[in-house]
Amino acid sequence: MRAYLINLDRATERLAAFSRQAERIGLDFERIAAVDASTIVAVPPGMSPPAVACFASHRVAWQKLVAGDHAWCAVFEDDVHLSPDVVGLLADERWIPHGAALVKLETFSYPIKVRRKGVAVGGRRKLHELLTYHCGTGGYVISRECARTLLAVTANMERPVDDVMFDLAVARSLDLAVLQLVPAVCVQDCVLAEIEGRAVLHESQMQSVPKVTPPRLKGMAKLARELGRIGRQARDFAKRIPQGTAWRRTLTVPYEP
Repeated sequence: MRAYLINLDRATERLAAFSRQAERIGLDFERIAAVDASTIVAVPPGMSPPAVACFASHRVAWQKLVAGDHAWCAVFEDDVHLSPDVVGLLADERWIPHGAALVKLETFSYPIKVRRKGVAVGGRRKLHELLTYHCGTGGYVISRECARTLLAVTANMERPVDDVMFDLAVARSLDLAVLQLVPAVCVQDCVLAEIEGRAVLHESQMQSVPKVTPPRLKGMAKLARELGRIGRQARDFAKRIPQGTAWRRTLTVPYEP
C-alpha cells in the first residue's frame, strides 16, 4: 500500500529526519504538503487554525486514496519514529482483518481499553479492537471506503481530526471498525521524548502560529454540544452493558522498534 507523509513546506528539518529513517528501513513514501495554519481564515467554534490545518492535511491524504486504485494507504505525520517492521506491514495488506476500516499504528502512551482477544500479526504483534478514545494521528492505516466516508462527513472540520477518527462513538455511528496494533510500530517524538526523559528533537511548527483563543459557545449552542456529547457517551455505554468486562482489557500500548 502507498505511504503518505504529511509535512509543512517550511518543516525541512522534520522532512530530512523522516527521510533518513525511511531510507534506513527501506520505506518508500509520498510527501503531502501540509496545509499551513497561517493560511486558515475560517475557524469553527472550539477549533483553532492549527487544528483546522491538521485536519485539512489529513483530508488531502484521504482524497488521494479515494482518487487512486489502492484499497488501503498509510498516513504518517513527520515527527514519528518508525519500527522497521512497518515496511513489512505496508508491503502486504492481507494482515488486516476483513471489515476493518482503520488501524491505529501509534501509541500515545496512556491507558486505553481494547478487546481482549486479538489477531496475531507477525511474530510479536496483535490487532485488537479499540474500545476507548486513543488520541493522535501520527500513524495509521485507512481503507478507501473509510476515507470516502470520512470525507463525506467532515467537510466542516468542527472537531480535531483524531477526535473524529478515534472517538469510538463517532466510529460506531458510521459503522467503522477501528483496530489498535499492539505493540505500536510508530510513536510521535513528543511522546517518545517524555518516555525517555529528553527534549523533543524538533519543536512543533504549529507553535510559530500566534495562539488564537477559540470563541466560547454560549446558550443553546453550548447546550446542544453538551447534550450531543452526553448522548454519544450514553449510547456507547449502553452497548457495553450486556457484555460485561471479561471481554476487554486496559493497557498502555508500548512502542517497540
